[in-house]
Amino acid sequence: MIQAILKTIEKYNLGNMVRWILMNNPSQALPYHNFNHSLWVAHYVDDAYLLETNGEAPPRELITAALFHDFDHSGGFFTDDSKNIERAIAGFGRWCAENSDSGDYYTAVVDLIRWTQYPFQEKSPSVEIACLRDADMMQNCNDTLLANFVGIKQELFKYDSYENYTEKSLTFLHGICYETEYGQTFGAKKLCRAISELEKFQRLVFLR
Repeated sequence: MIQAILKTIEKYNLGNMVRWILMNNPSQALPYHNFNHSLWVAHYVDDAYLLETNGEAPPRELITAALFHDFDHSGGFFTDDSKNIERAIAGFGRWCAENSDSGDYYTAVVDLIRWTQYPFQEKSPSVEIACLRDADMMQNCNDTLLANFVGIKQELFKYDSYENYTEKSLTFLHGICYETEYGQTFGAKKLCRAISELEKFQRLVFLR
């Protein structure tokens, strides 16, 4: 699946931005909110937007927001996600200060990043925001399910037992509601599979 991410980087000429994030993001190696996550969200938001708009390429600010939305994530240190959002915005501000071609879309990127604050409080007001939010939820459904499962546990549920955390993960997955057509087709199919696989994992490991 790495080919999908490489294709997105090449398609939108993201090499400079990806390199800068790789070199400057303090949360690069977090168990879940890491470099890998930002690239997956960029890939999924591209696919989602293309489907929602019948093939129209996503605006540059949308791809940029996907790459920066969890920049410098606290990895569970802050339980209020608004603080993580402010850190991501500050990171994007650093990118803008060092790259003169980015200032013209600063406000649009910041607004998009703010809409990724979790839990989501209201329905997405635009197709861009719906695509970004759905993309943010989709890594839970790809082929790295157990790596995601362990990563989120290490960041956000350090003091829970794995048995209790497994139940919380299933509750979370059951609660995901995609807004885009892409999410409701591709995402929902993957989500059902993820739930089934995690339920089987729970039976094999904890319900003996």
